[in-house]
Amino acid sequence: MQDARNRLSNTCTKDGSFDRQGKPAIKEKTGGWRSGMLLLGLAAIAFTGVEVNMVLFAMSVLRQSNADAPNTFSRWMGTLNICVLIGAFLSDSYMGRYVTCVAFQTIMFSGYFLFSIHFGLLLPVIGKKKSTINFFCLMQMAHFVHHIFTFICDYTVAFLRSWKISRAIFAVTPLTMFCGIAFKAIYGGLAVKEEDSYCRASSIAEQAISSIRTVFSFVAEDLLAEKYVDVLDKSVPLGIKIGFAKGVGIGVIYLVTYATWALAFWYGDLMISTNFVHRWNQLKIDGVFV
Repeated sequence: MQDARNRLSNTCTKDGSFDRQGKPAIKEKTGGWRSGMLLLGLAAIAFTGVEVNMVLFAMSVLRQSNADAPNTFSRWMGTLNICVLIGAFLSDSYMGRYVTCVAFQTIMFSGYFLFSIHFGLLLPVIGKKKSTINFFCLMQMAHFVHHIFTFICDYTVAFLRSWKISRAIFAVTPLTMFCGIAFKAIYGGLAVKEEDSYCRASSIAEQAISSIRTVFSFVAEDLLAEKYVDVLDKSVPLGIKIGFAKGVGIGVIYLVTYATWALAFWYGDLMISTNFVHRWNQLKIDGVFV
């Protein structure tokens, strides 16, 4: 009888979690790194692939002001975070450890995927507004300064608390930088191609307007209009690629970031178990990185 209990305790999880049928969760059938990486990837793509697009969508399509658009984005992200907490509660309490999370993240990823593709069609409208472009540039500079100072201050505090854990996390930083550089190269190349297509379309319009009498003389209005539309139609796939590349690129960056956090938690627990780091210092370091 005791042996049966020992075998059951070895096959079940140690955290007291249950599956959707109310039975103790089996280690081999729930959890694991595969499901964790899948959920982290979907969450990163869903939550962060549309960060800037949401603000521009609110300003260009919904006609909101520079103050209302960021507020709308903040409320949107807050609602999503609440939904994530609800999904985590349901998955941990009623429906197993990852079944509900897969359903939640799949639905969110599908919605954001469609939104990112649709946003590529909005770029010509946004490009005509100088105020929108200026606001976008200022927002990017503010984000850059914010992330730089956050990086320096966080690692300073972390190294003061525990240099061993901080050294392990700092070793992963080049991987994050490489992902950012690759994303910038791909996204920048697509943006240049799209700008070239818009320049060709604008040159056709400028030539037609400057020589409007010649156009009317040769009855070439329809011909130039068709040529103008054809050039613009070629830019639509580029806009779709840009939206998709942005979502996937930022998703991969945040996937590496979440994996870094997981490494910090795992290595910190290892240091605590061997009495190299006090648990309160580990909590402070984890809070700094998160």
